[in-house]
Amino acid sequence: TTVHRLLGNNTTTHYGTNSYDLSAFGNCDGAEHTYTFVMNGGENIDAITSSLPISLPVPTREGYRFLGWYDNPDFSGAACSTIYYSASKHVLYAKWQSLTDASGSSFASAFEIAKGQPYLTVIDTAGENVYYRFTAPTSGTYTFTSTGNFDTYGYLYDEDRLQITYNDDGSGRNFLMSYWLSAGDVVYLKVRMYSSSTTGTFQVSVS
Repeated sequence: TTVHRLLGNNTTTHYGTNSYDLSAFGNCDGAEHTYTFVMNGGENIDAITSSLPISLPVPTREGYRFLGWYDNPDFSGAACSTIYYSASKHVLYAKWQSLTDASGSSFASAFEIAKGQPYLTVIDTAGENVYYRFTAPTSGTYTFTSTGNFDTYGYLYDEDRLQITYNDDGSGRNFLMSYWLSAGDVVYLKVRMYSSSTTGTFQVSVS
């Protein structure tokens, strides 16, 4: 169990080298809360006790891809932010996707992704494309981007798999695309290396 204690006031607090604007997390009264994790088949993670926002751990489960932490067992709404605080919701539930059902090799087998979670993309075959599927939890503008040392290419498609836009150098050598979505809209993200002869790894994320 990890314990952090609140320093300062309810507006801004510091712990080690981290600084948090606590007003962004609702009612932060300085009380310690213990967060427990329902793994749903993943490897066990110890509870965390803190009066500060916590950095959520990334669990593992053989044969599955982690889709994020949710504050309810039905996985309704959006996944929790990777920096998390709640005065009332202290049990978090791991959501998984079977790699048997999703290989990421086509639209039909696209990996589910959530806002605020980085996803490792592995291109181990020259010319390979990897597919992701994203459902907008709320209406707004979403940014799809890659992070890494490789030159990448990204394509965005609507639910009918019609291309919306594409990009290869929106953020240095990484792709970056922003698009407005209504709550519940589904889009697909196809990613690849810019060069069809290159293999390697990079991360993709939605913000």
